[in-house]
Amino acid sequence: MRGPRDCTTTGLALALVAVCALVLLPESRRPAEAAVPALTAAWPEARISTSGGNLADGAIYTPLLYLDPATSVGLARSPDADGLKLVLRPESGPPHTIRELPAAGSPEIVGLTGTAGELVWAETSATDPGVGSLWRSGPRGEQPRQLTDRLGALLDSDSQHDLVVHNGQVSWATISPHSTEIRSVPLTGGPVGTITLPGRYALHSWPWVVNAAIEQPGPTDLIDLDTRHTVRVPAEGAELLACTPAWCRIQVLRQGGTARLEMKRPDGRDRHRIGQYRPAITDVTLLDRFVPLRADTGAGDELALHDLHSRRLAVLAADPGTVQARGHLLWWSTGDNAELTWHALDLRSVK
Repeated sequence: MRGPRDCTTTGLALALVAVCALVLLPESRRPAEAAVPALTAAWPEARISTSGGNLADGAIYTPLLYLDPATSVGLARSPDADGLKLVLRPESGPPHTIRELPAAGSPEIVGLTGTAGELVWAETSATDPGVGSLWRSGPRGEQPRQLTDRLGALLDSDSQHDLVVHNGQVSWATISPHSTEIRSVPLTGGPVGTITLPGRYALHSWPWVVNAAIEQPGPTDLIDLDTRHTVRVPAEGAELLACTPAWCRIQVLRQGGTARLEMKRPDGRDRHRIGQYRPAITDVTLLDRFVPLRADTGAGDELALHDLHSRRLAVLAADPGTVQARGHLLWWSTGDNAELTWHALDLRSVK
């Protein structure tokens, strides 16, 4: 059973790079830093909605996508682990089951994304990573149908771009040891088209792919799949780069550890330091403006939000569990499975 803690592969990898290998500057060299304000002190108009993580039937609920601050689509896992449900949870009333999967094969539902006209997701198996299918439904889970069973080994990085809906089709990345295959299928179903690229890439907003190999210091590439134009972003010394067409996240390494986090434009402009934080999510930014962050305060973990426009930083929560984001919604859990609470921040209200 998946608990509320950040136990994804991505979360563990980021934590190992940014916490276990962290090399702090000596106290005498560390400049004094002002206290970071709470979200409501920094942005009084910010709106956070809350909902319980335990459904009436005892199932533990994990939101995968918020349609609005009060309505979400997510996973319901029963305490006896007899299966998995994808459900729509409205602001009021009982959840509506979209798909129900038996426990055999350890099923997972990943990559859930939505537009005004549909929801799209992948169904995979933890016991057989190469087997899976792609599904589509109406915008509130109506009439789910399979688009293809040629999913392949989907690159599941817990990013909002793992599945990308564009131009009447949905695309995703599969990775082999030396190449990446971008697969696409029409939203009405049909043959799966492919684009093969040497190296390891992840999808971003179409038509861009970004380098998915960020474990080693060095430059990174972004490729426009429509024009095949490549943008190479150089690294300065021991830097780990994760870039989008708008921003790059830089983990600056010192003596084998991540010493600080910085941001810059791919062309080098607007470079600035954020501080002793680590990324809270896979995606570099949200709305090309916000950077969710985590930090160990000594008394526990802390979730913060950095605004790239104003360079302001605010604390969202103490001791958060899972942190996820899609579009203009950022959400996180607090508590444990017995008293689990989900908090959703509408980033459009941060003004």
